[in-house]
Amino acid sequence: MMFCNKNVMPSMVCRAVVWNTGKAEFASVSTDANNIIQADKNFGFLKPTNGVLTFSISNRDGEITDKAVDRAVKFALKEWSIFVPIQFKKVPKDGDIRIEFRSEDEDEILNSNTLAYMYYPLGGKTDGQCVINTRFYWTNHGNGVDMNKIDPVHYRPDSGTKGTSWDLDQVLRHEFGHGIFGLPHDPNTNHIMSSNYSKMKEHLSEVDILRAQAKAGTRVLNANMVKRLLTWITKASDRDYN
Repeated sequence: MMFCNKNVMPSMVCRAVVWNTGKAEFASVSTDANNIIQADKNFGFLKPTNGVLTFSISNRDGEITDKAVDRAVKFALKEWSIFVPIQFKKVPKDGDIRIEFRSEDEDEILNSNTLAYMYYPLGGKTDGQCVINTRFYWTNHGNGVDMNKIDPVHYRPDSGTKGTSWDLDQVLRHEFGHGIFGLPHDPNTNHIMSSNYSKMKEHLSEVDILRAQAKAGTRVLNANMVKRLLTWITKASDRDYN
């Protein structure tokens, strides 16, 4: 477990992975939106069956409640589904999208700079696999938390010291952009697909939406309904479900 002081924020990269001759490669694309959409065609699309993609959560991380994990996955997928004609359905195991918590000892791709990763949907057996690094303390809000929750051995409940937590639904929203829609990192800031945690928005930008729609098509909803759904997700996704 890495302890991050709230005033010292390392650059945490949410990686998408492409296997090529046995080596992991991490892609970004050019800065122009039209060029980005054109380049996205090289990274696949996890096509739904009859408009549906299933998802499953393989295991849990003891530092965040099952309810909090379920909410994070729900809100991340729901926000994408507002704009594309895909329904997401939870199944007990072996979903089209498979979310798993792993430690760095269990996964050679994970390291101290990698919050999570998801494979590009290029037609291989790893399509849909999303891995979350247990090194980090996950919440639904990403705000500072009492260090006693992160390290109860060295910090008393009344220490007054705050430690860093990481916003799980934000990171999953980013990873699903990689693994469902085949979207590489956007080198510009303030998009969910921006290249690292400190640069990305918590929610989808117009460019993120256009990139996904170029692959999946457009869901047509009343503008008021879209606004209501986004307001609900924004508020609900930042609640403390621990």
